[in-house]
Amino acid sequence: MEGFLCINKPLGATSHHIVCRARRLLGTKKIGHTGTLDPLATGVLILCVGSVTRLSEYIQCGEKEYKCRMLLGIGTDSFDGEGRVTADVPAGHIGPEHIRAALPSLTGSITQTPPAFSAVKQNGVPLYKLARQCIEVEPPARNVFIHSLTLEAFEADPAHPCAVLSVVCSEGTYIRSLVRDLGRRLGIPASVSGLHRTRNGGFSDSEAVDPDLLEGLSPREIEERYLLPPSTICRYMPHFYTRQAEKLRYGLPADFSGPDCGLVAALDGDRVVALGYAGGGKFYPKKVLIQ
Repeated sequence: MEGFLCINKPLGATSHHIVCRARRLLGTKKIGHTGTLDPLATGVLILCVGSVTRLSEYIQCGEKEYKCRMLLGIGTDSFDGEGRVTADVPAGHIGPEHIRAALPSLTGSITQTPPAFSAVKQNGVPLYKLARQCIEVEPPARNVFIHSLTLEAFEADPAHPCAVLSVVCSEGTYIRSLVRDLGRRLGIPASVSGLHRTRNGGFSDSEAVDPDLLEGLSPREIEERYLLPPSTICRYMPHFYTRQAEKLRYGLPADFSGPDCGLVAALDGDRVVALGYAGGGKFYPKKVLIQ
């Protein structure tokens, strides 16, 4: 059994919990997830089953799309509703025009600092574990890319208005940090009160399955109904068809007639043979999926 299981992660569940549940339902331990979602977040969580667990890093490098609820005037130590409130100020003077004016400054290539309550590691220890021990650590800044940032809706309130944002971003972006920084642009504290991931690379919430629907199904039924083939990765990744699968099986380069490419998938029919890079008329495999 191999392929991708696109899950609609429910509110409150951890990504690790969803993986454990899938392992039980499918009867296999060889399952991993890509792109961790906080318990507060819902939406697209991709599970890699079988040999495609080796492709998880390439799933994570795709674009991600979110719908986010931003609560104005409330700041927390985790930048979301699960944290301890650190600031509470009236923000009724902020309107949609102020938010729209601030969005361009956070679009494109930006530098952001992850939340202290995050899975980013410091000397091998996740920051959230240090934060829970009240150990202050300055998270390292990172460069991310915000492809688009738009205001979808605005809910006025005399104390704490709420803005609904649509975000398309690169790997490694923390929406909680983005909201915190947008609040700073507006001169007020802000935090995330709701977050839904609508897309992760080539996987969207239109094909995501509620994990409760998998209960009571056999592993074969889950595989037949919901498991997406490894070639699904080609939705957002350059690919080509090769007749030299045997060369690639042994890690040898194969002929390639396209332009140089930093990441491309080689297919034999509908089977993903390898991922690698192309240059000078050759494809060089980095991850080989066939035995």
